[in-house]
Amino acid sequence: MDLLKIIFEQTSIGIAVFDHSYRLIRSNQSFNDAMGYDNDEHITKIIPEIDQQQLDNVITNGTPYRLLVEKNSNHKKSYINVIFSVLTNDASLKKHIICEASIDNSRHELEVVIQSFEIMIENYKQQVHIQSEMLITADRERSFNSAINHDLENSVRQRNKELSRVKQELAHQAYHDVLTGLANRRLFNEKISQSVKNTQRANTNLAVLYLGLDQFKKINDSLGHYVGDSILTQAAQRLRAIVRTNDTVARMGGDEFAIIIEHADQDAIEIIAQKINNAIVSPFTVDSRVLTISTSIGICMFTEFESQVTPSDFSIIQAADVAMYEVKTNAGNGYVFFTHAMLSKVNQRLSMEVSLKRAIDNNELILHYQPKLNLSTGRLSGCEALVRWQHPEQGLLYPDAFISLAEESGLMSDLGAWVMQHAFEQLTNWRNDNINIGTLAINLSSKQLESKLDQNKILKLLIDSGLPPESIELELTESVLMDQQSTSGIEFLEQLKLGGYAISMDDFGTGYSSLSYLRYLPVSTLKIDRSFISSIMCGEQENALVLAIIAIAKTMGLKIIAEGIESQHQLNFLVDHQCDEGQGDYLSPPLDAQELVRYVTSRQHVEIV
Repeated sequence: MDLLKIIFEQTSIGIAVFDHSYRLIRSNQSFNDAMGYDNDEHITKIIPEIDQQQLDNVITNGTPYRLLVEKNSNHKKSYINVIFSVLTNDASLKKHIICEASIDNSRHELEVVIQSFEIMIENYKQQVHIQSEMLITADRERSFNSAINHDLENSVRQRNKELSRVKQELAHQAYHDVLTGLANRRLFNEKISQSVKNTQRANTNLAVLYLGLDQFKKINDSLGHYVGDSILTQAAQRLRAIVRTNDTVARMGGDEFAIIIEHADQDAIEIIAQKINNAIVSPFTVDSRVLTISTSIGICMFTEFESQVTPSDFSIIQAADVAMYEVKTNAGNGYVFFTHAMLSKVNQRLSMEVSLKRAIDNNELILHYQPKLNLSTGRLSGCEALVRWQHPEQGLLYPDAFISLAEESGLMSDLGAWVMQHAFEQLTNWRNDNINIGTLAINLSSKQLESKLDQNKILKLLIDSGLPPESIELELTESVLMDQQSTSGIEFLEQLKLGGYAISMDDFGTGYSSLSYLRYLPVSTLKIDRSFISSIMCGEQENALVLAIIAIAKTMGLKIIAEGIESQHQLNFLVDHQCDEGQGDYLSPPLDAQELVRYVTSRQHVEIV
C-alpha cells in the first residue's frame, strides 16, 4: 500500500478517485495541475456526473465516452493521461477507467475521452488483474495496456535512470578533481598501473611528468583562494591543451599536477616539457589582475627508471616527484629528468628526517645564545637563542643543515616548540639566579603560524613559562611576515604585541616588503641583514643602503639592530650613524648556557670608539 501511495502522489499521470455515485473523493497533484486548480475542493465543483450507461458502453463495446470538464485558465499542459478510479458498491471491486484528456487552449473546457479500463479485484489472499486490450478509437492511435502498470514501469524506469545518473556522478567525483575536472590521485594511480603494464607488454616507453606551480602559495595566501582556484583551473586547461587526448592529466593535490604519456621518447617529452613551461609562465588573468607564475617539472622515463630502481621499493611517481623538487631547489621554472643520484639524495634526506625526529624526542638538540649589545653604551641588551643539533655521527650541525628539512617534513612545529620550551626554562633559571641577560629573542618559522593549533601552542608556551612579556622577543624573517599578510598569522602577532611581547623583523632588506605596508605590520624592531653589514666600507652605494634602513626605522619609531658585525670598521660606522644595537661574531659568537653566564658576569660591555 505504501508503494501505491507513492505512485499516486508522485506519478505524472493525473488520477481522480470517485465513489459509487461518481462523487470525487481524492485527486493527485498531477490531476490538479492539469486542471489548473490548486486543490480538490475546487475540482469537486466542476467534475460532471459520469453517465453509467455510457461508461458501460466503454466496458462492453469500447465506445469512447466524451465528457467536458470546466478547466481553470492556469492549466499547464496541452495533453495528459488521466485515471478515473471508480469505487463500486462492492468494496472489494474497483474499476479503473483509463482516460485521455485533450486540452484545447481556445476553450474553457477539458475534453476527457474514456477509452479503456482495468478491473482490479482485491481480497485478503490475492490480487487478480483483468486488463483490457482495447485500442483507442478517438483522436489519436494509441493503445493502453493497464495505465497503472504502465505508469509504474515508467516510474521505475525513471528512478533507475536517475539512480544511474547519480551513480555515474558519484563515480566521476570519486575519480576526478572537483575544482579542475582532471583525474585525481586515485584515478592517476590506477592509470599508471595500467600504463606500466602496457609499456612492459609492448616493450615501449612511458613518461611521468610531475609539476608544481612556483610562487603559487604566496599568491593564494595574499590574494585569496578565489584567485588561487582560478589559476589552478586555468593551469589545468593549459596542460590539457598541450598533451594528447589519450594522455592522462591529473591534479595530485594543492598546486601539483601529474601527466602520463605513453609511447614517447625522451626528445618528444623534452618538447612537451618546454611547451608546459612556456604555457604556465604566460600571464594569468583573474578578474582585473594579471599574475605571472612558473612551474617546476620532474620527469621520469620508465625504461631508465626500471633499470636503476626496484619499482617495489620506489614508484615512478615518487621518482618524478623527487625530480620536481630538484628543480624547485634550483629556483624553479624548468624541468629535469630523474637520475639515480637524486634517489641517493632522497634516501639521505629521509634518513635525516628520521634522525631529526629522534633528536627532538631524545633531546639531542642544544641551544646557543648570541649576545646583542647596546651600541650607545656597549652593554648587553639581550640574546638570541640559536638551535644546534648534536648529531651522533655528523657532529654539531647548524640550522642551515636541518631547518628547511624540518619545515618540509612537518617537524617545524615540534622543533619550534622544543626551542621555546627549553629557552624559557633556561631564562627562568637565569632570572632565579639573578643573571640578567636582557631580552631573549626566539625565532619563529612561517610553519608555526599557519594554523590556529600551532598558534595556540605558541601562546600556551608563552603563558606557561610565567615569564614577563617584556623579557621575550619573537623574531620572524621579512619574507615570513609578508607571507602572513592575508592570514590569521598577522592577527596573532598583533595580539602578542598588544600583550607586551616585542616582534622583530629579521633579515630586513632581503625580502619584498612595501614600505607603505610596513606601517601596518606589528613589528617593534628591524634587524639589518648581515649581507648589508658585510658590504659596509665597500662603497658609497652600499653604505647608503644601510643608512636608508636606519633612517626608515628611526622615522617609524622602530628599534634598529645590525646583525653580522665582523669588524671594528663596521662597528664604528654603525655607532656613528646611531644604530641602536649590534650583534655578530666580532662582538661575541654564539655561546652555550654556561659560556653565556661567564660572559655576563665577567664582561658587561665593550669599548665603543
